[in-house]
Amino acid sequence: MIHLVQRLGDRRGRNRDRPVHRRVKRKRAALAALPAIAAAAARLAPLFLQEAGTELRYGVGLACGPVLVGEIGVAETLAFTALGQAVNLAHRLQEMARDAGAAAAVAHPVYTTAVIPPPGVPQTAVPRGHHAAIAYHLLPGASAIG
Repeated sequence: MIHLVQRLGDRRGRNRDRPVHRRVKRKRAALAALPAIAAAAARLAPLFLQEAGTELRYGVGLACGPVLVGEIGVAETLAFTALGQAVNLAHRLQEMARDAGAAAAVAHPVYTTAVIPPPGVPQTAVPRGHHAAIAYHLLPGASAIG
């Protein structure tokens, strides 16, 4: 038996019923977290280099959209997870950021929903596993620290 504890968002548009200002705040908070992530990576880099013998490489991917969130699995092995196209796209953006040597790749709709001017003209690409091109922005930063 598979258990799903909580479901957020669906195709009937429940997320559209939420006040716009709450969605804007969430996107702004995600964008504001990027410098803290870079600072934490910089603090961990020396330890990672010492333990693993290689530099710490990271990339952050930010996307938005409806997802399923909850515990999934059988009673003995429940795992908290998130499922959906936005989760998959965020993972692909994370890979693109890391491979490009950027700190983050942010889907263009994150900026438009957050009502924040994006940094320049978006790039477009067809991420692995997707059939259509998406617009995104690469944010520079120290993604390889060693």
